[in-house]
Amino acid sequence: MKKFIGLVVVLCILLCTLTVAANEPPHSVEWSIDNGVLTIKGNGAMDNFKTESDAPWNDKKSEITKIVIEEGVTHIGNMAFYGLKNVTDVKIADS
Repeated sequence: MKKFIGLVVVLCILLCTLTVAANEPPHSVEWSIDNGVLTIKGNGAMDNFKTESDAPWNDKKSEITKIVIEEGVTHIGNMAFYGLKNVTDVKIADS
C-alpha cells in the first residue's frame, strides 16, 4: 500500500510539473545585423556565452557599431557583447 501511495504521489508531481512547463511562454530570441546595428529580438532570455567567441555574431564584431535589444528580451546573456569595441550606441527596451 505504501508503494502504491508513493507511486501516486510521484505521478501527481510529474503531471503538475508538465502542466506548469506547458503553460510557460516559449523562449525564442533571434539576432540580426543590418548596417552595423546588432538587433536582438524575441521573447525570453538570451543564451549565456562562456567566451566572446561563443556569441554567434563574433565573426562580425568589427562591423557592429550599435546594439538594439527589443521589447520581450528578458535577460542579456553573459559575455554577449564582450569585445565589441566599435559600439557607440546601445538601446535596451524596458522588458
